[in-house]
Parts: sequence; C-alpha cells; structure tokens
Amino acid sequence: MAVGRIKDPKSGGAVLSFVQAESDPALRSLGIRVLGEIGDDSMRGDLRGLAARENSPDVKRLLEDAEARIAAREAPTKSANPR
Repeated sequence: MAVGRIKDPKSGGAVLSFVQAESDPALRSLGIRVLGEIGDDSMRGDLRGLAARENSPDVKRLLEDAEARIAAREAPTKSANPR
C-alpha cells in the first residue's frame, strides 16, 4: 500500500502487471486498491478492460471503484487547465 500512498505513476505499470498475472483475488484486490491510490490516468482503460473480463463481483467492483477514483481526481485538474 505504500506504493499507492506515494502516488508515483511510474510504479503503475508494475502494479498493473501484477494484477493481470495474479490469480489470488485477495492479492489482486490489494493491487487494484494501490492502482486507485496511485491515480495514474493512463491506467483507466486497462482498469475498464480488466473489469469487463472479471468474473468475481467483488474484484469487478474494486476495478470500477479504482477507475472512478482516478477519473474524479483528474476531472478538477482538466477543468482548471482548459486547452
């Protein structure tokens, strides 16, 4: 969980790879929570893709929650800096 707290987007790829390869739902859930805490907007599509293929309702909900947390965090940033 410390990786999520430092919010280093560079660590997101490694955590995502772990989540994709891990079969234990408890460990996958932990990785998903970390991805939500990291908040890297580039992970949103991957999280949506994982959620679409996920069989466990609990893990699917965590994936959707993590994606929503990232989206919510990005929304104020993008509206404050219109292009």
